This record gives sequence, structure tokens and C-alpha cells, in this order.
Amino acid sequence: MRPQLQSVTAYVIEVTINGDVITVDQDPLKVHQGEKVLWTTKGSETFTIMFKDQGPFWTEVLTFDAATSPQHALNQGHHKYSVVKDSNPTIRLDPMVVVDPPIYP
Repeated sequence: MRPQLQSVTAYVIEVTINGDVITVDQDPLKVHQGEKVLWTTKGSETFTIMFKDQGPFWTEVLTFDAATSPQHALNQGHHKYSVVKDSNPTIRLDPMVVVDPPIYP
């Protein structure tokens, strides 16, 4: 009998940029290793995600196009990051993503 694989959940972080203020709807976001994360926005402002360390993903910097596509959480730990407004990089918010060990069925 073959084991059934658990489906991977995609977690969405909603980014709101209102003038000089950035907010996210989940801080910290808690996920398990192997799960997917992506950022979205309903506005027209773009942003970049910059991790202060290696980060949980394949790169320390996620451009707007990469951030708004699902990214697999690879590295466990507490990962502080910055949401940086592309049109004015001095405007930023510093939330956190926590990656826990994977869940096995």
C-alpha cells in the first residue's frame, strides 16, 4: 500500500501600501517546511521582499513578480524580512515568517 501524500497549503500574506504606510495581514506568518507562501496586494504599488538572513526561500530577495508567485519554504527558523515599497525604498515594514519542521502524515 502506498502512503498518501499530504497536499501542500499555500499561505497568502496580503500587503497594503497606503502612501507612506505598509501593513501586512499576518505577522508573524507561521508555516511548515515545504509549504508555499506568496504575497498579494489589491493596490497598484509594487514591493520587494528582502530577508535579513538567508531567509526561508531560495533567495534573500524576492522581486514583486517572485513574491506574488508561490514560494516553497525551505529553511526552518524565524526569518525577519522587509517589505520595501519599490517607488520609495525608504518606506518599509519589517515582519517575520516562522518556518517549523514539516508535518508528516
